[in-house]
Amino acid sequence: VPCLVPVRVLLPAGYTPGAAYPLVIGLHGYGGNAADFLGLYGRIESPGFVFAVPEAPYSISAGGDDAFSWSTWSGADTMSYAGSIELSSLLVRNTALEMQAAFAPSSTWLLGFSQGAALAFLAGFENADIVDGAIGFGGYVEDPGPFLSAPPSSRDLRVFVAHGTSDRIVEPDEGRRAFALFDSLGCDAVMAEFEGGHGIDVATLAEAIGWIQEQVLEMYGG
Repeated sequence: VPCLVPVRVLLPAGYTPGAAYPLVIGLHGYGGNAADFLGLYGRIESPGFVFAVPEAPYSISAGGDDAFSWSTWSGADTMSYAGSIELSSLLVRNTALEMQAAFAPSSTWLLGFSQGAALAFLAGFENADIVDGAIGFGGYVEDPGPFLSAPPSSRDLRVFVAHGTSDRIVEPDEGRRAFALFDSLGCDAVMAEFEGGHGIDVATLAEAIGWIQEQVLEMYGG
């Protein structure tokens, strides 16, 4: 069932309407929200891309009113989790299509943290026809099944897996397993481990943005 969710958008300094910039869609973690995740833009030196951050559709109780999740679950309905994640993947697709229609970007990338990283990996694979790559910090693959059964064209997705070596919320091995899966499927995948816990390391974030720029040059020559 379609629903309306807010999508917050930031444009790079000196933005020129009609020019083709990369589009990065940010996917916040469990218990986060779009407004907070938008703050990542200020941690990037001279960001040269359009940053669009949708809000997850499921409100949760996490110590405040502005806490959301990309999935829901119920002991009485064992299908609710899988169904809600698929709907969130569709939400990401619709967000990408809306932003592409509005900004005609040169390329489209997903950038997620934790639960948002897991969704970035899944939605990227399921929507590789309109998404060029996915970046995940502190993420994981919940179920390898959808990746293993995806059409061969999905394996063209470029993937950047980042994980803190001291992460105790999502253990580093989860990120390593995700990378190993993408690598085994023949994706153009890289793994970046950094000293730190469950978070987004600024230096590694800069590395990921540089990786996007390199991929854009490789794909389109600029």
